[in-house]
Amino acid sequence: NSYGETGYAVFARLILANLAAEESDYTTAEQLLTDVLNSTGNESIKHEVTSRLARVQIANNKADQALVLLSKGEQGAFAPVYNELKGDAYASQNKPDEARQAYTQAIAELQGSSGDTSILSLKIDALGKD
Repeated sequence: NSYGETGYAVFARLILANLAAEESDYTTAEQLLTDVLNSTGNESIKHEVTSRLARVQIANNKADQALVLLSKGEQGAFAPVYNELKGDAYASQNKPDEARQAYTQAIAELQGSSGDTSILSLKIDALGKD
């Protein structure tokens, strides 16, 4: 199949993964996103897919896998997103100190940018006191 690597195929799999996740079919969503991650050479798409895949893994009680995924490679401008997701993974594992640290790192990375930190602050507050 010569069409499996085209941009259209990538976006079709992203749409199918989104639909699967909406139906709580996390196994299918994870497989589709993994396929995209392994087939694209576009770094921006890889970062977007990595963040989507991590969200699916967290929702599917695979926070350890999400943390491994989020720790691979250069994060660049996606570092705040990755750190927020690390915080979400730690929070899902009932590790509030690690979650707080990841959320705080994401806030620090957003300083001086136009990024909104209010959701991150709410997530920190939801963790309770140190």
